[in-house]
Amino acid sequence: MVCRIATYDGKVNTDTEEMRAFREWMGEQAGFKSAYHVVDPHTGMALSISFWETVEHLAAMADRTLPGGSTGLKPESVDVFNVLHE
Repeated sequence: MVCRIATYDGKVNTDTEEMRAFREWMGEQAGFKSAYHVVDPHTGMALSISFWETVEHLAAMADRTLPGGSTGLKPESVDVFNVLHE
């Protein structure tokens, strides 16, 4: 299993219909295990932490397009880690 952590430094509104649709879409992708999206209310810094069966599943998700188009959010950084145990 692999974990992807994307960091967003700007103000991110995660409580929109668009973001809810994105989270639902992501959950339907092959190899998806789970995800957490967190925001610091004081700084606006946000993290998207998702877990995937394999790095190939993660890469395949990145090549797909959300129905209705991209959310337009670009992370400041993205890191991928191997999960040692659940």
